[in-house]
Amino acid sequence: MEMGALAPRLKYALAMTLTFDETRALPEGETPYPSRLFYALWPDAQTAKQLAVVQKGLAGRHTHPNDMHLTLAFVGIQPNGNLPVLRAILRDLTLPAVFQLTLTELNSFSNIKVSWAGPAAVPPALDEIWRRLGDALNKHEIWWDKKIPFRPHVTLARKVAVDWQLLANPINWKANKVVLAGSVPGAIPGGGGKYRILAERELK
Repeated sequence: MEMGALAPRLKYALAMTLTFDETRALPEGETPYPSRLFYALWPDAQTAKQLAVVQKGLAGRHTHPNDMHLTLAFVGIQPNGNLPVLRAILRDLTLPAVFQLTLTELNSFSNIKVSWAGPAAVPPALDEIWRRLGDALNKHEIWWDKKIPFRPHVTLARKVAVDWQLLANPINWKANKVVLAGSVPGAIPGGGGKYRILAERELK
């Protein structure tokens, strides 16, 4: 294998080491630096509630309602110094207008036992965000998990697989927020939820 092909993996491994070392010792009461960073479409409270209703019919380990999201790009564990770059990528990203995202299906990634809700097809506006974000990450040489083709979904439960089915009541999501977020246990004030939003943009 050529060294060029190994470069993204080496960068990712280095990022993991740097972040682990830098968050090992924290002052009492200080929230750890977020790990497992990602960009996502973030639902409004009403959409999250509708997803939670669908979730009730599933076994497994449920996603907390505060953590519902549709991943656009998973960038994993990054060096702390990359956070300003990741925020700038979101700040400078050309975004479409607010658009309708209709979730019509319940399905699973059966090989990893993850059940989710998603649209029957990728709306052009969502595909546009995904492609532009990917281009920006590539330009800045930021590692990201390139899953092709893009399969937009909202994870509802883990450790359970279900057969494909249409939702009895499709969820009409007015998509208007893109965020950069990361996992931090107990990140939501008052308890519950593990994701902290680090930067966000509103679609107009």
